Amino acid sequence: MELLTAAQRVALRQTLTERRRSLLDTREAAKLGQSEVGFRALAGSAHDAGDEALADVEADVAAARDDRDVHELRQTESALSRLDDGTYGQCLACGQPIGFARLLATPGAERCLTCQSSHEQAHPRRTPSL
Repeated sequence: MELLTAAQRVALRQTLTERRRSLLDTREAAKLGQSEVGFRALAGSAHDAGDEALADVEADVAAARDDRDVHELRQTESALSRLDDGTYGQCLACGQPIGFARLLATPGAERCLTCQSSHEQAHPRRTPSL
């Protein structure tokens, strides 16, 4: 059974390739920014405890953003590999096709909606608390 049409695969490959390029560009820009911005730039030359706290929060946000981008980059590269080997669009859990609309919305999707829902219930994300 054909999981995706040729036209759908082409469109999704283009979307994935563009997203990969965007993520790589974003990470490169972030690396350049991190090397230029240090604590003094974030907190100022005459800093107090509030400035230090703000600098810490901004550094934590930047690290979380980088983690998110790395995760999405890995998903994108995995999706491109699955496109190359012909398994893209097939749920890794149950083997059924993943809907084209879902792949358009989430090109790196590895599971159909049913299996993704089950996965999220079995592996809930933990939200850090203050």
